[in-house]
Amino acid sequence: MAHTPMNHLRRLIGKTIEVDLKCGQCGYDLRGLRYGTPCPECGTPVSGTAKAKFHSTLTDAPVEYLSQLRNGCAIMLLAGVSMVTLWWLGRWLMGGTALAPLFPLPAAMIWVAGVWIVTQPRRPGVPEHVDHREEWKRVRGMARWTQLGWIVACVMYAGAEGATAAAWSAAQAAAGATPNTPIGQLPVFTPPAIAYAMNWVGALAFGGAFLGVSVLMIYMALLAYWASDTTLAERLNLAALAVGAGFVLAIVGFALGPVLGAAYTGMFKSPSAVVSFVSVGGTFLAGFSVIILFIGIAQGAWALVSFVNMSRWALRNSTEQAATDRRRSENINRRIMGGQIKPPRTVRAPEPAITRPHVPADAERRGVVTVEPPAASVPTYDLAPEPETRAVRHEGKKRDGR
Repeated sequence: MAHTPMNHLRRLIGKTIEVDLKCGQCGYDLRGLRYGTPCPECGTPVSGTAKAKFHSTLTDAPVEYLSQLRNGCAIMLLAGVSMVTLWWLGRWLMGGTALAPLFPLPAAMIWVAGVWIVTQPRRPGVPEHVDHREEWKRVRGMARWTQLGWIVACVMYAGAEGATAAAWSAAQAAAGATPNTPIGQLPVFTPPAIAYAMNWVGALAFGGAFLGVSVLMIYMALLAYWASDTTLAERLNLAALAVGAGFVLAIVGFALGPVLGAAYTGMFKSPSAVVSFVSVGGTFLAGFSVIILFIGIAQGAWALVSFVNMSRWALRNSTEQAATDRRRSENINRRIMGGQIKPPRTVRAPEPAITRPHVPADAERRGVVTVEPPAASVPTYDLAPEPETRAVRHEGKKRDGR
């Protein structure tokens, strides 16, 4: 089995984290927890992929890269929604004219720009001893170049519509037809070969771009593994599978359904029961594939929103950390310039404890005089040292006057 981040994570599930591993969302130290359990701070599942495959996380990336990743994902999200909206708007306003396919062209160009921003080589910000220009080069290349198919498809479909409209006008002029000519008297018209060729090129470009979306999602899943967000990575992998499989099922269903039914009916006028069953099954498959495609595209759009939020959080965290480090450095420099840094404290040796001298029980009767050390609250003064500093005791007896 090929070594993938998902396979490595499955082998780690349940094992204790014995290395310093930070959560990709909040930066909490996960050492001592088990792989697969949620983070105690934010609830993100613990992933060992980032530490096993990468030597950094998304939060270690430079601020410039995080800003570009956030902007690229936001551009892709807005351009994707605009491209679908403008396509329907063009069909509604322009019908089958050559201008209708050109409506989504600006949004398609913006989408391609966003894809190129997101698929730039990864910049971790810490040494990894990896050539990031060669890292995932094929996946990044396929994701980039296939998305140019949206632009090619718009141009080809517009050219096909324009060539068809020009050929139709020329045929009507040659036959002397006018706007008042009945439909039954119009000349038989066949679209020119250039229109067929441009339609096929546009269809191939459209299909390649649609399949390239699944490759783009796979690349973004790799970025999610780098960010230690396995939930987002799995969602993107499922979305890529749904888009790729749904598109293939849509083509097969459409070929077996409406195309086969129309072709057989046109040739034999009375389709057989088998052909009718296959045509109905293909139509149902095409409709089911549309649902799968919708689910995959919706998951991909939601993943883009998650990437925008993730990049914005990492950018804010990096900016706050840099500001904190800058303030700390400024404070240290200010104290150095002002001479306010105090010398290190030296630990003094403990002074000997002064104990109360022993006083005999019959000291008063015997007339013993004791000298006690002064209290702590009484100020003391340095005197000349004596040969022997100790308590002096004078003991004498009462004598008569002799």
